[in-house]
Amino acid sequence: MNEIIANFRKKLTEQDYVYGIFNKTLDPMFIEIQGIANFDFVILDTEHGPGHMAEEQNNVRAALLRGMLPIIRINELNENNVGKALDIGALGVQVPQIQTAEEAKLAVKYARFYPYGERGVCRFVRAADYSAKDRNEYFKESKDLLVILQLEGTKAIENLDEILDVDGVDIIFIGPYDLSQSLGVPGDIKNPLVLNTMIKIVDKAKAKNKVIGTFTDDYEMVAKWKSLGVQYISYSTDSGLFYEYSRDTYNELSTTGSKKALAKVLDCTLRDGGYINDWKFGNKNIKSIVNSLEESNVDFVELGFIAECEYQVGNTKVPTIDILNKYIPKNSNTKYAAMINYGKCDITNIPNYNGNGIKYIRVAFHKKDLIPAIDYCKKIKEKGYKVFVQPMVTVSYTDNEFEYLIKQCNSFKPYAVYVADSFGTMKRREVLHYFKILERLLDNEIIPGFHSHNNMQLSFSNVIGILDEAKREFFIDSSIYGMGRGAGNLNTELLLQYLNDEYDCNYKLEPIISCMDLVINKIYAKTPWGYSLPNYLSASHNAHPNYAKYLIDTNKLSMKDMNSIFDMLDEDKKNEYDKSYIDQIYESYLANKSSNEFGIEKVKALLENRKVSIIAPGKSAIKNIEMIKADKENGSLIISINFMFNEDLVDYIFVGNIKRMESLDLNYYYKVIATSNIPNDDVFAKVNYSKLLNDQEYVKDNSGLMLIKLLTMLNCDITIYGMDGYSYNSEDNYSNNELELTTSKTQIDNLNLGLNIMKKKFGNVKFIK
Repeated sequence: MNEIIANFRKKLTEQDYVYGIFNKTLDPMFIEIQGIANFDFVILDTEHGPGHMAEEQNNVRAALLRGMLPIIRINELNENNVGKALDIGALGVQVPQIQTAEEAKLAVKYARFYPYGERGVCRFVRAADYSAKDRNEYFKESKDLLVILQLEGTKAIENLDEILDVDGVDIIFIGPYDLSQSLGVPGDIKNPLVLNTMIKIVDKAKAKNKVIGTFTDDYEMVAKWKSLGVQYISYSTDSGLFYEYSRDTYNELSTTGSKKALAKVLDCTLRDGGYINDWKFGNKNIKSIVNSLEESNVDFVELGFIAECEYQVGNTKVPTIDILNKYIPKNSNTKYAAMINYGKCDITNIPNYNGNGIKYIRVAFHKKDLIPAIDYCKKIKEKGYKVFVQPMVTVSYTDNEFEYLIKQCNSFKPYAVYVADSFGTMKRREVLHYFKILERLLDNEIIPGFHSHNNMQLSFSNVIGILDEAKREFFIDSSIYGMGRGAGNLNTELLLQYLNDEYDCNYKLEPIISCMDLVINKIYAKTPWGYSLPNYLSASHNAHPNYAKYLIDTNKLSMKDMNSIFDMLDEDKKNEYDKSYIDQIYESYLANKSSNEFGIEKVKALLENRKVSIIAPGKSAIKNIEMIKADKENGSLIISINFMFNEDLVDYIFVGNIKRMESLDLNYYYKVIATSNIPNDDVFAKVNYSKLLNDQEYVKDNSGLMLIKLLTMLNCDITIYGMDGYSYNSEDNYSNNELELTTSKTQIDNLNLGLNIMKKKFGNVKFIK
């Protein structure tokens, strides 16, 4: 066997990974460089690249010279294309648009000599050393050449089982872009619908011991595919990589040595700082703050909130924009903005921009309001304003969701789009991750921005990270003395000093220092802000800081108590402050303070090293009821999730969802093993909610997965029925119609994706459908 092929196949057999690049260019120099860089293979692309077979021959030579396996992607399946690719010395052929088993068989037939196929025979080609190679050796080695089939459409998925049964196929390659088009979401290769379909293909192929490959240009997706068993990784294209490196190099060159600051400073003392004093600054102080910011040469000043409220003189939270306009000095060079929280100001209350006063309006919104909020932003722009788009708690967005937001913004061209560290929880790695997505995908006409809070004392260091890495102009928000709720914001004075020292900027510090002394210090003396243990706790739990304020104001809790209460918060309740919800959690905690997590020893004694059958709410549980009965007769403990499946079968009920607990019959409470976020205390036992969460998007607090995690920790032998995934038709999802919930198609796709990935992680659990 050819040594290069032997090494390639050895890696795959040992469950290792192989990496390559799609090549569009025709210069062998690029191929050699990839081989020197230790790539395992190269795909010479004659489908979407400009090259033909004659031009690819030298590229094959270059790959072999550097010990890299050359594969040619032909432009379509026919005997001539396959034969020519292998005749010029390619060690593999990649065939696009395979849709049926018959086409798969043809690909193998065209690639193999008798008795494995009917490839056309000619010994006067490069692959046979132009007839110098021993005939028997030539025919023997040719059977080891790789046949790679690309599955890229819904028809291929329909025929997947038959295609996988075809002998002689070495690798099944999933083409995500064509697949996305066939699924109705062209180009959106991170769409959950596409990812779920790809995962199904991977599952079926792995079950039949087929090696799986795919294309990606995202390192996070590489990690995800590898975790699911994809071994043949094609990363980006030579042209794409060259463009990205060229762009980054140019941007680096254009800023190196110039000490040019790409940052524009937006001070939001009068807006974000207003959370401290209920926006009651007073006219004199407002004018003093505005004048000091004017004199400091700050680029933008955010004057306050526009909201549906009663006007009070001297407030910066106002019902109309005209009130704020009165504070703008004449002949000002500073640019002025105001903010609207989506849903708090009717669009009809915003007049058309008349060329004077505030020109910039920031719209902040939570992820659940993304679509209507974007429409609201468009309407603000139509009125003549320049719009800042601020997705609150940006860290709650998946990459796919954040990219979707950026696409929506690119379609209507707001002035700026932000990464918002709303709770001050983001580490530098997270900040740069989202900022680089923004910087890379945002239209060049739109300015990226960063708004931070300081709960983890990372605002300043995170901004320095962006300043070091940024390749284009961007906004940084700050406030004088860091004035802002909780631990406050990035300090304007620190930021300006740093920009002056490191980037030769010309901001003036004296006016800011004077304002701190004469105005801000007096506010601080009455209502201080800044780092505190409660604000740290809210940030460490990624929760709204008002929850910390609520708990502090009770004056009845130790820090340990507060931490326990944060542990009880549902994930979907953390982003927006809900007074009635925290009331309920707080009261429940006080009632159960000595036994918030109780009955642990009982749970261990009951479950440790047991056979346990779980009944999830899916309909297949009904279909398999006889199997469940047999499990019980054979000594398995039966636990249903969030509902009573069958009184005669179920021994215990695991509840991790407050709504499900509220709908459960009181007569079953004695059988309930609840998570610690459940406020009820008359149950069998409570286990720690936060310790059972998983790290997978969309299903972090899925009750079934939490129970599996608990049972895994207790070394149980686990079988689960009814964890079927979700259908678009909600009536198909539950064995009991009372459990039915209505949700969107996107949410369904997200849930299925999360479940599929987590099922992989619980490899020893038996999932029965």
